[in-house]
Amino acid sequence: MNILYIDHYAGTPVLGMEYRPYYLARQWVREGHRVRIVSASFAHTRIRQPRTQDMIDRQGFDGIEYIFLKTPVYKRNGWMRIFNILSFVAQLYLRRKEILNGFKPDMVIASSAYPFDMGPAQMIAKEAGANLVYEVTELWPDSPRQIWGLDAHHPFMRLCAWGQRKACMAADQVVSVLPGAEHYLAQYGLKPNKFHHIPNGVDPEEWNEERDSAGIDALVQAVIDRMKREGRMIVGYAGGHGETNALEVLVEAAGFTRDLKIGFVCIGDGPYRPVLTDYAEELGVADFTVFCGPLAKRQVPRFLKQMDVLYMGAKHLDVYKYGVSFSKIYDYMMAAKPIVLAVDAGNDLLAEADCGITVKSGDPKDVAAAFERLLMLKPADRALYGVEAKTHVLIHNTYPVLARQFLEAVLTKG
Repeated sequence: MNILYIDHYAGTPVLGMEYRPYYLARQWVREGHRVRIVSASFAHTRIRQPRTQDMIDRQGFDGIEYIFLKTPVYKRNGWMRIFNILSFVAQLYLRRKEILNGFKPDMVIASSAYPFDMGPAQMIAKEAGANLVYEVTELWPDSPRQIWGLDAHHPFMRLCAWGQRKACMAADQVVSVLPGAEHYLAQYGLKPNKFHHIPNGVDPEEWNEERDSAGIDALVQAVIDRMKREGRMIVGYAGGHGETNALEVLVEAAGFTRDLKIGFVCIGDGPYRPVLTDYAEELGVADFTVFCGPLAKRQVPRFLKQMDVLYMGAKHLDVYKYGVSFSKIYDYMMAAKPIVLAVDAGNDLLAEADCGITVKSGDPKDVAAAFERLLMLKPADRALYGVEAKTHVLIHNTYPVLARQFLEAVLTKG
Protein backbone atom coordinates (compact mmCIF):
# COMPACT_ATOMS: atom_id res chain seq x y z
CA MET A 1 0.00 0.00 0.00
CA ASN A 2 1.17 3.54 -0.79
CA ILE A 3 0.65 6.01 2.07
CA LEU A 4 0.94 9.79 1.66
CA TYR A 5 1.44 11.35 5.10
CA ILE A 6 1.05 15.16 5.20
CA ASP A 7 2.39 16.76 8.38
CA HIS A 8 3.70 20.32 8.41
CA TYR A 9 5.91 19.60 11.44
CA ALA A 10 7.10 16.06 10.66
CA GLY A 11 10.71 15.45 11.63
CA THR A 12 13.23 12.68 12.21
CA PRO A 13 15.52 11.67 15.09
CA VAL A 14 18.15 13.91 13.45
CA LEU A 15 15.91 16.95 12.82
CA GLY A 16 13.80 16.68 15.97
CA MET A 17 10.05 16.78 16.54
CA GLU A 18 7.51 15.89 15.53
CA TYR A 19 8.45 12.22 15.78
CA ARG A 20 5.09 10.43 15.49
CA PRO A 21 4.91 10.52 11.65
CA TYR A 22 8.45 9.17 11.42
CA TYR A 23 7.90 6.27 13.83
CA LEU A 24 4.60 5.23 12.27
CA ALA A 25 5.99 5.55 8.75
CA ARG A 26 9.14 3.59 9.54
CA GLN A 27 7.08 0.73 10.93
CA TRP A 28 4.80 0.72 7.88
CA VAL A 29 7.85 0.64 5.59
CA ARG A 30 9.17 -2.36 7.51
CA GLU A 31 5.83 -4.08 6.93
CA GLY A 32 6.18 -3.61 3.17
CA HIS A 33 4.28 -0.38 2.59
CA ARG A 34 5.64 2.63 0.73
CA VAL A 35 5.38 5.90 2.65
CA ARG A 36 5.95 9.44 1.44
CA ILE A 37 5.89 12.24 4.08
CA VAL A 38 5.25 15.83 3.00
CA SER A 39 6.50 18.44 5.46
CA ALA A 40 7.54 22.09 5.67
CA SER A 41 11.15 23.20 5.33
CA PHE A 42 10.79 25.20 8.56
CA ALA A 43 9.00 24.20 11.76
CA HIS A 44 9.53 25.65 15.23
CA THR A 45 9.27 22.20 16.81
CA ARG A 46 12.55 20.97 15.32
CA ILE A 47 16.07 21.06 16.74
CA ARG A 48 17.42 21.77 13.26
CA GLN A 49 15.86 22.36 9.87
CA PRO A 50 16.48 20.19 6.77
CA ARG A 51 18.92 21.49 4.19
CA THR A 52 16.78 22.33 1.18
CA GLN A 53 18.03 23.50 -2.20
CA ASP A 54 14.81 24.25 -4.05
CA MET A 55 11.18 25.13 -3.41
CA ILE A 56 10.48 21.39 -3.25
CA ASP A 57 13.20 19.09 -1.95
CA ARG A 58 13.23 15.28 -1.84
CA GLN A 59 15.15 13.35 0.79
CA GLY A 60 15.17 9.81 2.17
CA PHE A 61 15.48 8.62 5.75
CA ASP A 62 15.17 5.02 6.99
CA GLY A 63 13.31 3.98 3.88
CA ILE A 64 10.80 6.84 4.15
CA GLU A 65 10.50 9.32 1.28
CA TYR A 66 10.44 12.90 2.56
CA ILE A 67 9.32 15.92 0.56
CA PHE A 68 10.05 19.32 2.11
CA LEU A 69 8.15 22.33 0.79
CA LYS A 70 9.93 25.67 1.15
CA THR A 71 8.25 27.82 3.82
CA PRO A 72 9.20 31.11 5.52
CA VAL A 73 11.00 31.22 8.86
CA TYR A 74 9.28 32.54 11.99
CA LYS A 75 10.50 33.06 15.56
CA ARG A 76 7.33 32.80 17.63
CA ASN A 77 3.56 32.44 17.44
CA GLY A 78 2.06 35.31 15.52
CA TRP A 79 1.42 36.45 11.97
CA MET A 80 4.65 35.00 10.61
CA ARG A 81 3.68 31.54 11.84
CA ILE A 82 0.27 31.96 10.23
CA PHE A 83 2.02 33.00 7.00
CA ASN A 84 4.21 29.89 7.29
CA ILE A 85 1.09 27.72 7.63
CA LEU A 86 -0.71 29.33 4.69
CA SER A 87 2.43 29.03 2.55
CA PHE A 88 2.66 25.30 3.21
CA VAL A 89 -1.04 24.71 2.48
CA ALA A 90 -0.87 26.78 -0.72
CA GLN A 91 2.05 24.71 -1.99
CA LEU A 92 0.18 21.49 -1.25
CA TYR A 93 -2.43 22.71 -3.73
CA LEU A 94 -0.01 24.12 -6.31
CA ARG A 95 2.57 21.33 -6.27
CA ARG A 96 0.27 18.32 -6.21
CA LYS A 97 1.70 16.84 -9.40
CA GLU A 98 5.28 17.18 -8.16
CA ILE A 99 4.36 15.70 -4.78
CA LEU A 100 2.73 12.71 -6.46
CA ASN A 101 5.39 12.21 -9.12
CA GLY A 102 5.83 8.43 -9.44
CA PHE A 103 3.51 7.84 -6.48
CA LYS A 104 -0.20 6.96 -6.49
CA PRO A 105 -1.44 6.89 -2.86
CA ASP A 106 -3.93 4.36 -1.55
CA MET A 107 -4.24 6.36 1.67
CA VAL A 108 -3.78 10.07 2.35
CA ILE A 109 -3.26 11.18 5.96
CA ALA A 110 -3.52 14.86 6.89
CA SER A 111 -1.91 15.49 10.28
CA SER A 112 -0.57 19.04 10.63
CA ALA A 113 -2.20 19.96 13.98
CA TYR A 114 -4.23 22.63 12.17
CA PRO A 115 -7.07 21.49 9.83
CA PHE A 116 -6.18 23.43 6.67
CA ASP A 117 -4.12 20.69 5.03
CA MET A 118 -7.30 18.62 4.71
CA GLY A 119 -8.35 20.74 1.70
CA PRO A 120 -5.46 19.71 -0.56
CA ALA A 121 -5.41 16.25 1.03
CA GLN A 122 -9.05 15.77 0.03
CA MET A 123 -8.27 16.87 -3.51
CA ILE A 124 -5.31 14.47 -3.76
CA ALA A 125 -7.31 11.58 -2.28
CA LYS A 126 -10.21 12.18 -4.67
CA GLU A 127 -7.95 12.29 -7.72
CA ALA A 128 -6.16 9.09 -6.63
CA GLY A 129 -9.24 7.24 -5.38
CA ALA A 130 -7.52 6.99 -1.97
CA ASN A 131 -8.86 6.66 1.56
CA LEU A 132 -8.72 10.04 3.36
CA VAL A 133 -7.67 10.05 7.03
CA TYR A 134 -7.71 13.13 9.24
CA GLU A 135 -5.29 12.77 12.17
CA VAL A 136 -6.01 15.16 15.05
CA THR A 137 -3.18 15.97 17.46
CA GLU A 138 -4.45 19.37 18.65
CA LEU A 139 -7.99 20.69 19.00
CA TRP A 140 -8.19 23.73 16.73
CA PRO A 141 -9.46 26.41 17.08
CA ASP A 142 -9.58 26.10 20.89
CA SER A 143 -5.98 24.94 21.46
CA PRO A 144 -4.27 27.90 19.73
CA ARG A 145 -6.91 30.32 20.99
CA GLN A 146 -6.19 29.38 24.60
CA ILE A 147 -2.42 29.22 24.15
CA TRP A 148 -2.10 32.41 22.12
CA GLY A 149 -4.78 34.29 24.06
CA LEU A 150 -6.90 35.16 21.01
CA ASP A 151 -10.57 36.01 21.07
CA ALA A 152 -12.97 33.40 19.68
CA HIS A 153 -14.12 35.99 17.13
CA HIS A 154 -10.60 36.70 15.87
CA PRO A 155 -10.57 36.27 12.05
CA PHE A 156 -7.97 33.50 12.22
CA MET A 157 -9.97 31.62 14.86
CA ARG A 158 -13.07 31.87 12.66
CA LEU A 159 -11.03 30.50 9.78
CA CYS A 160 -9.84 27.62 11.99
CA ALA A 161 -13.40 26.77 13.00
CA TRP A 162 -14.46 26.75 9.34
CA GLY A 163 -11.49 24.53 8.45
CA GLN A 164 -12.25 22.14 11.30
CA ARG A 165 -15.85 21.74 10.14
CA LYS A 166 -14.78 21.07 6.56
CA ALA A 167 -12.13 18.57 7.71
CA CYS A 168 -14.52 16.56 9.88
CA MET A 169 -17.06 16.33 7.08
CA ALA A 170 -14.53 15.39 4.39
CA ALA A 171 -12.63 12.64 6.23
CA ASP A 172 -13.35 8.98 5.61
CA GLN A 173 -11.82 8.21 9.02
CA VAL A 174 -10.54 10.35 11.91
CA VAL A 175 -7.68 9.30 14.19
CA SER A 176 -6.70 11.24 17.31
CA VAL A 177 -4.09 10.88 20.03
CA LEU A 178 -6.66 12.42 22.40
CA PRO A 179 -9.21 9.95 23.82
CA GLY A 180 -11.99 12.53 24.19
CA ALA A 181 -11.47 14.32 20.87
CA GLU A 182 -14.56 12.63 19.43
CA HIS A 183 -16.79 14.72 21.72
CA TYR A 184 -15.00 17.94 20.74
CA LEU A 185 -15.11 17.20 17.02
CA ALA A 186 -18.79 16.21 17.12
CA GLN A 187 -19.68 19.91 17.30
CA TYR A 188 -17.91 20.30 13.95
CA GLY A 189 -19.88 17.55 12.26
CA LEU A 190 -17.84 14.41 13.00
CA LYS A 191 -19.91 11.22 12.74
CA PRO A 192 -19.33 8.79 15.68
CA ASN A 193 -18.45 5.75 13.56
CA LYS A 194 -15.50 7.57 11.97
CA PHE A 195 -13.45 8.12 15.14
CA HIS A 196 -10.47 6.07 16.37
CA HIS A 197 -8.19 6.77 19.33
CA ILE A 198 -4.53 5.88 18.68
CA PRO A 199 -2.30 7.43 21.40
CA ASN A 200 1.35 8.44 21.21
CA GLY A 201 4.08 6.01 22.16
CA VAL A 202 7.75 5.04 22.17
CA ASP A 203 10.26 3.31 19.94
CA PRO A 204 11.60 0.36 21.99
CA GLU A 205 14.77 0.22 19.86
CA GLU A 206 15.94 3.51 21.35
CA TRP A 207 16.06 1.89 24.78
CA ASN A 208 18.44 -1.00 24.18
CA GLU A 209 21.54 -1.34 26.33
CA GLU A 210 24.01 -0.76 23.48
CA ARG A 211 22.64 2.74 22.89
CA ASP A 212 22.91 3.45 26.64
CA SER A 213 26.61 2.61 26.80
CA ALA A 214 27.76 5.86 25.18
CA GLY A 215 26.74 7.89 28.25
CA ILE A 216 25.60 11.51 28.18
CA ASP A 217 27.06 15.01 28.15
CA ALA A 218 29.84 15.29 30.74
CA LEU A 219 28.49 18.47 32.37
CA VAL A 220 25.02 16.96 32.80
CA GLN A 221 26.55 13.80 34.21
CA ALA A 222 28.60 15.87 36.66
CA VAL A 223 25.42 17.51 38.00
CA ILE A 224 23.77 14.11 38.43
CA ASP A 225 26.84 12.65 40.14
CA ARG A 226 27.05 15.58 42.56
CA MET A 227 23.43 15.21 43.60
CA LYS A 228 23.90 11.47 44.10
CA ARG A 229 26.89 12.12 46.36
CA GLU A 230 24.71 14.51 48.37
CA GLY A 231 22.21 11.69 48.88
CA ARG A 232 19.38 13.42 47.05
CA MET A 233 16.38 11.83 45.38
CA ILE A 234 16.80 13.25 41.88
CA VAL A 235 13.72 14.49 40.04
CA GLY A 236 14.26 14.77 36.28
CA TYR A 237 12.51 16.64 33.50
CA ALA A 238 13.17 16.26 29.77
CA GLY A 239 11.41 18.45 27.24
CA GLY A 240 10.60 21.96 26.12
CA HIS A 241 11.07 25.05 28.26
CA GLY A 242 8.17 27.12 26.98
CA GLU A 243 5.13 28.85 28.40
CA THR A 244 2.86 25.81 28.10
CA ASN A 245 5.34 23.59 29.99
CA ALA A 246 4.76 25.63 33.19
CA LEU A 247 8.18 24.80 34.64
CA GLU A 248 7.90 27.71 37.05
CA VAL A 249 5.70 25.34 39.08
CA LEU A 250 8.64 22.94 39.41
CA VAL A 251 10.95 25.76 40.56
CA GLU A 252 8.41 26.89 43.16
CA ALA A 253 7.91 23.28 44.31
CA ALA A 254 11.67 23.06 44.77
CA GLY A 255 11.38 26.01 47.13
CA PHE A 256 8.90 24.08 49.28
CA THR A 257 11.26 21.09 49.45
CA ARG A 258 14.47 22.97 50.18
CA ASP A 259 14.86 21.24 53.56
CA LEU A 260 14.50 17.78 52.02
CA LYS A 261 17.10 15.69 50.23
CA ILE A 262 15.63 16.29 46.76
CA GLY A 263 17.39 17.60 43.67
CA PHE A 264 15.97 18.70 40.30
CA VAL A 265 17.68 18.32 36.93
CA CYS A 266 16.02 19.59 33.75
CA ILE A 267 17.23 19.02 30.20
CA GLY A 268 15.83 20.63 27.09
CA ASP A 269 15.58 24.11 25.68
CA GLY A 270 13.12 26.86 24.92
CA PRO A 271 12.52 30.59 25.31
CA TYR A 272 11.87 30.32 29.06
CA ARG A 273 15.09 28.51 30.02
CA PRO A 274 17.05 31.70 30.93
CA VAL A 275 14.02 33.01 32.84
CA LEU A 276 13.70 29.74 34.77
CA THR A 277 17.40 29.75 35.64
CA ASP A 278 17.06 33.29 36.99
CA TYR A 279 13.91 32.33 38.88
CA ALA A 280 15.73 29.45 40.57
CA GLU A 281 18.46 31.91 41.64
CA GLU A 282 15.84 34.34 42.92
CA LEU A 283 14.16 31.68 45.06
CA GLY A 284 17.48 30.41 46.38
CA VAL A 285 17.11 26.89 44.93
CA ALA A 286 19.63 27.05 42.06
CA ASP A 287 22.12 24.84 43.90
CA PHE A 288 19.78 21.86 43.63
CA THR A 289 17.53 22.96 40.73
CA VAL A 290 19.60 22.93 37.55
CA PHE A 291 18.60 23.68 33.95
CA CYS A 292 21.23 21.93 31.86
CA GLY A 293 20.13 22.71 28.32
CA PRO A 294 19.38 20.23 25.54
CA LEU A 295 20.79 16.73 25.08
CA ALA A 296 21.00 14.77 21.85
CA LYS A 297 17.91 12.57 21.49
CA ARG A 298 20.01 9.39 21.69
CA GLN A 299 21.25 10.48 25.14
CA VAL A 300 17.81 11.10 26.64
CA PRO A 301 17.06 7.46 27.63
CA ARG A 302 20.37 7.29 29.52
CA PHE A 303 19.51 10.53 31.34
CA LEU A 304 16.02 9.36 32.30
CA LYS A 305 17.24 6.02 33.63
CA GLN A 306 19.55 7.82 36.08
CA MET A 307 16.69 9.76 37.67
CA ASP A 308 14.78 8.57 40.74
CA VAL A 309 11.54 10.35 39.82
CA LEU A 310 10.38 12.03 36.60
CA TYR A 311 8.21 15.12 36.37
CA MET A 312 5.97 16.79 33.86
CA GLY A 313 3.56 19.68 34.17
CA ALA A 314 1.54 21.82 31.81
CA LYS A 315 -0.23 25.13 31.77
CA HIS A 316 -3.94 24.71 32.50
CA LEU A 317 -5.98 24.64 29.29
CA ASP A 318 -9.70 23.95 29.06
CA VAL A 319 -9.14 21.69 26.04
CA TYR A 320 -7.34 19.19 28.28
CA LYS A 321 -10.75 18.01 29.42
CA TYR A 322 -10.80 16.03 26.17
CA GLY A 323 -7.69 14.16 27.25
CA VAL A 324 -3.94 14.33 26.75
CA SER A 325 -1.31 12.04 25.23
CA PHE A 326 2.02 13.62 26.11
CA SER A 327 4.82 11.80 24.28
CA LYS A 328 7.31 12.35 27.08
CA ILE A 329 5.11 10.51 29.57
CA TYR A 330 5.55 7.35 27.52
CA ASP A 331 9.32 7.95 27.47
CA TYR A 332 9.17 8.34 31.24
CA MET A 333 7.29 5.05 31.54
CA MET A 334 9.85 3.32 29.37
CA ALA A 335 12.57 4.55 31.75
CA ALA A 336 10.78 2.55 34.49
CA LYS A 337 10.59 5.42 36.99
CA PRO A 338 7.76 6.79 39.16
CA ILE A 339 6.21 9.90 37.65
CA VAL A 340 4.66 13.08 39.01
CA LEU A 341 2.28 14.68 36.51
CA ALA A 342 0.89 18.14 37.27
CA VAL A 343 -2.02 18.57 34.87
CA ASP A 344 -5.80 18.58 35.10
CA ALA A 345 -7.03 16.49 32.16
CA GLY A 346 -10.00 14.40 31.15
CA ASN A 347 -7.87 11.27 31.37
CA ASP A 348 -5.24 10.21 33.90
CA LEU A 349 -2.25 8.63 32.16
CA LEU A 350 -0.61 7.63 35.43
CA ALA A 351 -3.71 6.04 36.96
CA GLU A 352 -4.13 3.95 33.80
CA ALA A 353 -0.68 2.46 34.40
CA ASP A 354 -0.57 2.80 38.22
CA CYS A 355 2.85 4.38 37.88
CA GLY A 356 2.90 7.64 39.81
CA ILE A 357 1.05 10.61 41.25
CA THR A 358 -1.16 12.99 39.28
CA VAL A 359 -1.51 16.47 40.80
CA LYS A 360 -4.61 17.89 39.15
CA SER A 361 -4.38 21.22 40.93
CA GLY A 362 -0.99 22.03 39.45
CA ASP A 363 -0.29 23.92 42.67
CA PRO A 364 3.43 24.02 43.62
CA LYS A 365 2.65 23.04 47.24
CA ASP A 366 0.74 19.98 46.04
CA VAL A 367 3.52 19.10 43.62
CA ALA A 368 6.06 19.39 46.45
CA ALA A 369 3.87 17.14 48.61
CA ALA A 370 3.91 14.51 45.85
CA PHE A 371 7.72 14.60 45.76
CA GLU A 372 7.88 14.30 49.54
CA ARG A 373 5.51 11.35 49.45
CA LEU A 374 7.80 9.53 47.00
CA LEU A 375 10.86 10.48 49.05
CA MET A 376 9.34 8.78 52.08
CA LEU A 377 8.98 5.51 50.19
CA LYS A 378 11.68 2.86 50.28
CA PRO A 379 13.63 2.71 46.98
CA ALA A 380 12.19 -0.77 46.36
CA ASP A 381 8.64 0.58 46.69
CA ARG A 382 9.42 3.43 44.29
CA ALA A 383 10.79 0.83 41.88
CA LEU A 384 7.41 -0.91 41.82
CA TYR A 385 5.92 2.19 40.18
CA GLY A 386 8.61 1.88 37.52
CA VAL A 387 7.86 -1.77 36.88
CA GLU A 388 4.17 -0.96 36.34
CA ALA A 389 5.09 1.94 34.04
CA LYS A 390 7.36 -0.06 31.76
CA THR A 391 5.01 -3.03 31.60
CA HIS A 392 2.14 -0.77 30.60
CA VAL A 393 4.00 1.07 27.85
CA LEU A 394 5.45 -2.11 26.34
CA ILE A 395 1.99 -3.63 26.07
CA HIS A 396 0.06 -0.60 24.89
CA ASN A 397 2.31 2.14 23.54
CA THR A 398 5.16 0.90 21.35
CA TYR A 399 5.07 2.10 17.75
CA PRO A 400 5.00 -1.42 16.25
CA VAL A 401 1.73 -1.91 18.18
CA LEU A 402 0.36 1.56 17.38
CA ALA A 403 1.22 1.38 13.65
CA ARG A 404 -0.69 -1.87 13.32
CA GLN A 405 -3.66 -0.48 15.29
CA PHE A 406 -3.71 2.63 13.11
CA LEU A 407 -4.03 0.73 9.83
CA GLU A 408 -6.50 -1.77 11.27
CA ALA A 409 -8.69 1.10 12.49
CA VAL A 410 -8.78 3.21 9.34
CA LEU A 411 -9.09 0.29 6.94
CA THR A 412 -12.12 -1.07 8.81
CA LYS A 413 -15.15 0.84 7.62
CA GLY A 414 -17.59 1.95 10.32
